[in-house]
Amino acid sequence: WLRRVPAVLAVLLLALPALAQAAPVAGGDGGAAGAMAGAGLQPIQPVHEKAALITVEDTIDAVTLKSIERRVDEARKAGATLVVYQIDATGGLMESALEISAFNKRLAAEHMAVAAWVRGNASGAAAVVALSCPQIVMSETGALGAVGTFDMPAGAPVPPVLADVEDSAKQGHISAAVVRAMAIPDAELLELKNDATGETRYADEAGAKALTDEKTEAPGGSAVRPWHVVGEAKKKGEVLILTGPDAQKMAVSKATVNGEEDLRAVMN
Repeated sequence: WLRRVPAVLAVLLLALPALAQAAPVAGGDGGAAGAMAGAGLQPIQPVHEKAALITVEDTIDAVTLKSIERRVDEARKAGATLVVYQIDATGGLMESALEISAFNKRLAAEHMAVAAWVRGNASGAAAVVALSCPQIVMSETGALGAVGTFDMPAGAPVPPVLADVEDSAKQGHISAAVVRAMAIPDAELLELKNDATGETRYADEAGAKALTDEKTEAPGGSAVRPWHVVGEAKKKGEVLILTGPDAQKMAVSKATVNGEEDLRAVMN
């Protein structure tokens, strides 16, 4: 069953997958198309009997914060063990975004899992909210980034917003260089590939040097350096904005999710 609560932030309570597939999803595809939607997607969450989908739209402000707090409380009382923010918002108040980030990071200690689904845009303050969720998934056309524009001369103190998204990056196992590239126009972001494993990573100049200096033993006992720089992943002077596929490639997004059936499959 599904329940929508009309408000600035709507809550969708999602029941067991078997029940969810028994009827078309409001606003999504039903029938055979709905049944096919989640095929092949790997869950990134343990099984949840009930979850809440909270829409975050327009801009981030104090009303957004209060609405999120209220809707999460409703979800908890309804028995949900997971909340997913469906985000399509641009800009807003950074002060409110930082408060939402702190609220989201407290939820784990309260045994409530939290994730972000960037279905549309998540830029500026909305990007701070999305990054504060331990897991992010995105639609193919979703866009995440442009956290802000920070001038970071050597020795300058780290602005609170940048410190927060760097903390979020650690929580979400995202490269710090990637989130810094979302906020600092002059930040470098290089793409590197490992010739031995095929792995791709993204790093700033210092991180790239550390990787390219690494040595591994090759057949015959000789030492090789398997990492090499492929090229720049961001133009200097711009802040990074990632579409869904690029975000997944950079390990910012855990999956590409284009509809609610995909979301059910990924969020388990």
